[in-house]
Amino acid sequence: MAKTNARTRMMNYLRSGYDITTNQARARFGIENVAARIHELREEGYPIYTNLKNINGHQTFVYRLGRFPRSARTERARRQALISSVVGA
Repeated sequence: MAKTNARTRMMNYLRSGYDITTNQARARFGIENVAARIHELREEGYPIYTNLKNINGHQTFVYRLGRFPRSARTERARRQALISSVVGA
């Protein structure tokens, strides 16, 4: 049950317009496997985008809640938009 609560808190944080890094999610919400929680939220239909940023000399994943492109009208197009947002995909 704690996993669901932490995931919900992280989603509310993203809805507030903030970006979050993996380390921030671990520290703020106690989420050990941040990528898995992000994947679950994407599976629920949330357009969470991933960017790779250099923070203090380290490459870090930064997650943000965005909007699907207008052209992404089908479920397949929405999934493709999320996949293309991930670095290295």
